[in-house]
Amino acid sequence: MERHCNTLLRSVKSRRHPYASIASFVTATAQLDQIRLFYDLHDELFLDPEKKKSSGLVHDLCTIH
Repeated sequence: MERHCNTLLRSVKSRRHPYASIASFVTATAQLDQIRLFYDLHDELFLDPEKKKSSGLVHDLCTIH
């Protein structure tokens, strides 16, 4: 949970409209996850080579194992 909150905090770019920044980040992340799943592009769109062994989704907590 702390990791997720830290990710959200880093996504805030505007002090005046923080919720808009968070909403934009969450939407972009969800869209990228859906593109990965729909087109089977886990390896091509994964940005962190150290964690390549995981499922490749940005939010592994949202997936059902």
